[in-house]
Amino acid sequence: MFRAAGRGHPEISRFARVAHELTLWALTMVRLQRAHTESAIRHLSTAKRIADSYRQSSIDPATAFGDRLGGAPIVVQG
Repeated sequence: MFRAAGRGHPEISRFARVAHELTLWALTMVRLQRAHTESAIRHLSTAKRIADSYRQSSIDPATAFGDRLGGAPIVVQG
């Protein structure tokens, strides 16, 4: 566009300023999106680590209750 207009075009400086502002805006949007994406990845990673730690520390019901699983209920007198 700048080549087609030529250096002597009366609005070339306005076009250049608008192009510069649009470029800055686009770079800002890319930086914001990248920061948002990195934050989302960190949150997902943290949630996965938490879920994995619960999964590793949970007790298997068959192991905990043995043969009583599905059988007669455990009765506690108090």
